[in-house]
Amino acid sequence: MNRHVPPLLFAGLPVCLVSASSLRAEPLLAGVAKVEITHPDHPAKENPPMARALVLSQGGVHAAIVAIDAVAVAEIGSIRDPFLAELRAALQKDPGIAPESLVVNASHCHAVVAPDVAARTIRAVTEAWRNRVPVKSGAGVGREDTIMENRRLKLKNGKEADVRHAYALPFDDEVAAMGPIDPEIGLLRFDRIDDGRPLAAVFQFAVHPIMGRPDGGNGADLTGHAAATIEANLGDGTATALFLQGCGGDSKPSVIARGDRFIVGGLEEVAAAGSMLANEVLGVLDAGLQPIAPRLHSRTLEMEWPLEPVKAREEYVALGAGGQPETLARDVPRLWAQRQVERLDRGETLPQAATITVHGLQLGDGLRLVGLEGEAVMAYGAQIERAFGGGLTVPMGYCNGQGLYLVTSEQLDEGGMEANSFYEYSWPARLAKGMEPILDATLERLRRAGVG
Repeated sequence: MNRHVPPLLFAGLPVCLVSASSLRAEPLLAGVAKVEITHPDHPAKENPPMARALVLSQGGVHAAIVAIDAVAVAEIGSIRDPFLAELRAALQKDPGIAPESLVVNASHCHAVVAPDVAARTIRAVTEAWRNRVPVKSGAGVGREDTIMENRRLKLKNGKEADVRHAYALPFDDEVAAMGPIDPEIGLLRFDRIDDGRPLAAVFQFAVHPIMGRPDGGNGADLTGHAAATIEANLGDGTATALFLQGCGGDSKPSVIARGDRFIVGGLEEVAAAGSMLANEVLGVLDAGLQPIAPRLHSRTLEMEWPLEPVKAREEYVALGAGGQPETLARDVPRLWAQRQVERLDRGETLPQAATITVHGLQLGDGLRLVGLEGEAVMAYGAQIERAFGGGLTVPMGYCNGQGLYLVTSEQLDEGGMEANSFYEYSWPARLAKGMEPILDATLERLRRAGVG
């Protein structure tokens, strides 16, 4: 069942976004392309991972959005550095897209991608550039609140428990509440001006696609299934659908639990969840979106999130001492400490802060996309939306890098896997509390830079 938000009433957006001045603006051009990125040694019989590209141009201003079916843009997974640097250098040279005008969003599905994924992604963007045509655009919001849930349980003792296959769950009487979810689906549509056919649909949603396949096969999970379903059913079937991952670092699919037990998400569950998401998107697209007066502008900023105090070398040595523990969970801190010692012995200076990139893309009056580098949790999507107020703000995580989990100050107190992800990403200490005001200040800088 579709639960549509009336297109004219979302997020305080004005009833009409088309102004007299916008009618004199340069026309918006858009082009799309997609290239399969499946690893040749890990075939995907169905639902293969893709790199989908949308290139936008208005006058002399250009921007490229890449939606890639991978767990991350480097750091973890099968995409490795210098992937992003290769993309930026190649696309700046030809066709001339500036590095700050490129945003690559990873769906966070756990697909295995080809070794030449950079070359394939560059091909998708350059083909999209060549395919540009004049378009009209619209925006809207859908709602889906059944296929995902927050995987952090708030406990009565003030802590949180992670709902994951590998962890034992707390007793029912220890649980105070579930964590928040973001049920909104940010929607964009681009239609050809010449014949009105849909060219592209962009749908943003915060969900953690971790189902995969029980046989270990390759695939693009529920979000890839949703994109393919939208493409097959929108207009004449020639449009490209780009999924943008929201701030879903602490979410998980709800369809991998059945009653009081976990199940291994397989093709049936992938198709069920992906179809539910696609059906909501298609319903809102068919109902009609709010016309957007195009205004293209892009800006990338950096912010520094401080870490807790870095330890002395001898403290890392002590933490890394001893034989291999009985469990991997207990071995992770030991291996992490050994890596810090190795870095110090190479003469490296351990960082005191994590540099996080924030990407803002203005698409029209009252319409902007804001992406964070890293695995942002639900709360940051809400914080980004509050910072911009009216219109439609599309918050994203997993953009242009995957430095670490972006957790909140409250979650640092509560603990859990996300708060301790600094082990996995090899930071010398975990994040220090107080990152929310830093993000607010950076978003204000983004507004002053013309993304608002």
